[in-house]
Amino acid sequence: GGSPWRPSARRAAAAGALLGVAVAVKLYPALLLPAAARRHRLVVLTSAVGVVVLSYLPHVAVVGTDVLGFLPQYLSVEGYQDGGRFLLLGLIGLTGTSAKAVAGVVLAAVMIAIWRSGPDRVGVERGALWLFGTAFLVATPVQPWYGLLLVVLAVLAGRLEWLAVAAAPYILYMALFTDLAVTDNIARPGGYLLGAAVVGVVGAGRS
Repeated sequence: GGSPWRPSARRAAAAGALLGVAVAVKLYPALLLPAAARRHRLVVLTSAVGVVVLSYLPHVAVVGTDVLGFLPQYLSVEGYQDGGRFLLLGLIGLTGTSAKAVAGVVLAAVMIAIWRSGPDRVGVERGALWLFGTAFLVATPVQPWYGLLLVVLAVLAGRLEWLAVAAAPYILYMALFTDLAVTDNIARPGGYLLGAAVVGVVGAGRS
């Protein structure tokens, strides 16, 4: 009795399930789905969504909409709801609703480009790196530990210049929680601006 699942489909289902586990723990790994689901799209997406839904159903049954926990407050405290967190966009005068709109358009454009690209032309690791790296530069988080996934993707994709972006939050983080003698104009976007410059220069040299 043979299984209707080919080995490649089984691997796709397993990959989707693992991504679903990651998303259930922390939302931002969902950014990897457009890169990971270009082959066996339905299998990967169904597996990932199924794991997330099944893992949250017991919580929803008990607490309802409170399952969101601190997330709405987090988005407000971190400045995403009012558009103040997008530091690089702020450098070009975009704040508030306009910053949120441009951030969404940029991220959606990269997602669509990766989704439409063939995995043979743009590998999963590189596609995931571009997606997560773009999100990192757009969202400019203050917490350095969010960069750990970016470090892994940079190494897997062989694009070590992105390590400069992963290190970008440290300047902002240290300025906020220590008495560094730097101005706000330098401390807030400075690390991200430098990281973006490194990626741009190295990428231009490679091409």
